[in-house]
Amino acid sequence: MNCTKCTATPNTHYGKVSLYIDTYADHLKVKLSTLLMNLGYSYKAHHQDTDAFYYILENCDFETVIDQFATSDVFTDMEKHELFLLPMPNDKPVGFHNFKETKSLSYWLTLREHADVVSAIAGKRIKTLFHPIYHTQSLEVYGHEALSRAVDKAGNLISAGKLFDVANRLDLLFNLDKLCRHSAIQTACDRKLEGMVFINFLPTAIYDPSVCLQTTHQIVKETKLKPENIVFEVVESDFVADYKHLVTILEHYRGKGYQTALDDIGSGYSTLTQFDRLMTNYIKLDMSIVNGIHASKDKQLYLDHLLDLKRKTGVKIIAEGVEYQADYDYIKSLPVDFVQGFLFSKPM
Repeated sequence: MNCTKCTATPNTHYGKVSLYIDTYADHLKVKLSTLLMNLGYSYKAHHQDTDAFYYILENCDFETVIDQFATSDVFTDMEKHELFLLPMPNDKPVGFHNFKETKSLSYWLTLREHADVVSAIAGKRIKTLFHPIYHTQSLEVYGHEALSRAVDKAGNLISAGKLFDVANRLDLLFNLDKLCRHSAIQTACDRKLEGMVFINFLPTAIYDPSVCLQTTHQIVKETKLKPENIVFEVVESDFVADYKHLVTILEHYRGKGYQTALDDIGSGYSTLTQFDRLMTNYIKLDMSIVNGIHASKDKQLYLDHLLDLKRKTGVKIIAEGVEYQADYDYIKSLPVDFVQGFLFSKPM
């Protein structure tokens, strides 16, 4: 079964179209009318009833319109989310199936500005780096965390921050999350990495694990990696809204023989209060807690809370983002299982 959520990418070039524009806010129609007149466009106001109407620009160049809207300062950022545009081929009428193609002005501006990200996702140009994870005491390599970057057509890396931010704004996280999982698995096999392989995933990018993760399991089988050596870790676990859904995903992974982890623990206690439901194999202490922990009583108390959880459940603790010797010395004095950070190595 193939889902378009995980495969489709938006068109980045429309050319000449009939452009439908609408908004729920009456004051925006006044702003829009003024802008269109100032730009020299003639338009039709199609009335749905006595008060409601939308605009139609016939045979206009869509990219030019978006560029002109981008350079104008008529609309605030909030208003750009309340103005909706639908580009349609000149010879095709609008039907119900086209409604999903109607997007906000903010969406179209993002798409126009960041076509490089869309192109990289559409072309599956995902590059995986690996950041080693070490045993705290011996500093022997325990495994590697897969970190995803995209590559533009010129071969330049697109940062993870930009990649995931744009994908989120364009509703491409389902596609991107799947590509990153697959790239991590295939690259780990190609590089013949030893030890555990930690792979991030977004729980909001998985509708139904039995469907959405089929291709992931298939790639693992094809590479002949052992599921027990793969750890799927929840990204932004402190911001999960639907724990029932997350539990379903984690149980699915465990049922296939994988291990699981909670990533970025440190910005709150929301996920930790749910740990008896999640019961992952690992918890990763966020670098915001690790950085300066040797001199912060509050951060030390937070780590003590995790270590108490470790004693009760057996969960393994990974301190990530270790950059300073003093922080490592403090962590090393405690039963923290693993460390990761620039103090030891950079992603490669």
